[in-house]
Amino acid sequence: MTSIYGKQTETFRFTAKDEPGRAYKACVSLCRIPMIETYNEIVNELQPPEMDYYRTLRAERRQRSYLLGRYTAKRASALWLGEEDADKIVIDRGIFTQPIVVHAGSANIQVSITHCGDIGISIAFPEAMPLGIDLEKADPRQSRSLEAHMTAGELEAVRELPYDGPAKLMVLWTAKEALSKILKTGLLIRFELLELQVCEAREGFILCSYEGFPQYRAVSFVIGEFVCSVAYPARAIIPDEDWLCFRRRLEKYI
Repeated sequence: MTSIYGKQTETFRFTAKDEPGRAYKACVSLCRIPMIETYNEIVNELQPPEMDYYRTLRAERRQRSYLLGRYTAKRASALWLGEEDADKIVIDRGIFTQPIVVHAGSANIQVSITHCGDIGISIAFPEAMPLGIDLEKADPRQSRSLEAHMTAGELEAVRELPYDGPAKLMVLWTAKEALSKILKTGLLIRFELLELQVCEAREGFILCSYEGFPQYRAVSFVIGEFVCSVAYPARAIIPDEDWLCFRRRLEKYI
């Protein structure tokens, strides 16, 4: 982890394999930016398509989240591509507002972005191994609203998890949002279609499966008030130790 001009930032990679043993690289960028002056520096790194969209944002909160997303998405993509200059990468917007990696050697890589407060996380991955990520802060004031969006089966699935009520509900929410990013629907999809079936507590993380999308799973990390979930193909083989390493990296920023 490096700390430069008020930024805490690092990148790392992990590997998923399928049953035949083929390996798929995924690269992660983590960043925490508490200082407004640092956000102003990141504005200067935006490329024309990014700057055009940034100028349409009026609320400071949306400006900051956009900059966090672009900063981490470029660095995750740069690590995947072996590109030393992250500013040569453009993170454009697709028709569903999904992030699009634009680079001369993009090789069909994609990126998933999440941000919460002054924390940003992005994962770059090949089209062959889709991933989605979401990070949220569990807020007891949101519990009633979140619970209203969950099915009775989902509430039962998290009942025995060793966490408080707001964290359990946020496990469900972030796992749904992470999958919606893979599907490129966002949370505009009918929420019950993203229903979770099983949520199993492991050492350091929670492993979830989906009722309507059995081809995917989600791994969730509860760290203090925050919950982070990563959705990934159920056929992917990712050792528990890799997920525990992922958690240790997250703990530096949360």
